[in-house]
Amino acid sequence: MKPGPRRVDGDSRAGVGGEASDPESAASSFSGASEEGSASERKRQKQKGSTGRRRFGKPKARERQRVKDADGVLCRYKKILGTFQKLKSMSRAFEHHRVDRNTVALTTPIAELLIVAPEKLAEVGEFDPSKERLLEYSRRCFLALDDETLKKVQALKKSKLLLPITYRFKR
Repeated sequence: MKPGPRRVDGDSRAGVGGEASDPESAASSFSGASEEGSASERKRQKQKGSTGRRRFGKPKARERQRVKDADGVLCRYKKILGTFQKLKSMSRAFEHHRVDRNTVALTTPIAELLIVAPEKLAEVGEFDPSKERLLEYSRRCFLALDDETLKKVQALKKSKLLLPITYRFKR
């Protein structure tokens, strides 16, 4: 254990011989000494108490942003994909981005269609938030994936270039 700070009997701020010239400065020198003593005691207690224990602070509260369109889905998918490739675990990647697995599974067809076959997007049509929900648009994207596109997607999933996540939709 480290030795504590040295204590000097006289206050170096006082006059010659450690005495103050007027009562006001004497009072201030005593209060200064007591503040220094209590601060050093607090410091010592802090050091003593922190040995061997880890302190965890409150988690930083970051607000989640709701994804509102196909571009947002693609952006979130790519972020999670990058994290998945680093961490080698889908559950950790979802945890890292604070997204539920089912949420990503429901919107995966949109991202995969945009990545693998962007030309099929014309077949599906634009997403209009005033007319339909993102989930319904995702269903339309899923139905637009033909056998050839699905084979491409499966190959990319095996090579870890896409998230190996199963769809929540049935044909």
